[in-house]
Amino acid sequence: WIFDKPGFWQAMDELPKNIKLVDVGCGGCFFSGELIKKCGIQDISLVDIDDYRFFAQDKPFYKVDLSFEKLPFEDNSFDVVTSFQTIEHLENPYNLLREVNRIVKPGGLFIISMPNGWNIYSRLKFLFRNKIEGFHKTCYKAGKLHNHIAFIPRDIFMMMLKNFTIEKSFYRKRKRPGFWIFAKFKVWHPVSVFFSDKLCYFLINSKEV
Repeated sequence: WIFDKPGFWQAMDELPKNIKLVDVGCGGCFFSGELIKKCGIQDISLVDIDDYRFFAQDKPFYKVDLSFEKLPFEDNSFDVVTSFQTIEHLENPYNLLREVNRIVKPGGLFIISMPNGWNIYSRLKFLFRNKIEGFHKTCYKAGKLHNHIAFIPRDIFMMMLKNFTIEKSFYRKRKRPGFWIFAKFKVWHPVSVFFSDKLCYFLINSKEV
């Protein structure tokens, strides 16, 4: 969803072309392929638990279990770290956040997208049905099981990223109410953390060397 937002690619295009970037949880590398084509950024490293790449196959790839292993990079070695729809799949998401903080340079950028279980409908679901939006088995078509297993409360997420501040934020526009009581009604939703079901943050690192 985030790759369909023009504002996202505009923000990426504003980055210097000579940055050093690593895509953590790169999957099929659609993002990296588009980044090379649209923005001209070439110094890209790729990380995932296995090699699923369809694009960017000429870029360095590192096989890492993001839940438990350290990333194979020196401290303060990347200008930009990206992670799209990855953290919710990890048994230990805190390991990823610690490693991102370690490898990104002071003043560097961490770009992350994930389900937004903090929105108001998710809170209502948890209150009345003991479910978190984006993390229960019926949140996908036909009730298929999925592997979204790591929900992080917002205050803990921001505490883990205490050296970061939010520079830009993007939210997916909700098409329908996310709570069954309102499901039959057409409701206009603001595009914000309070209503959207997915989010993307651009976070600036402010740690000291």
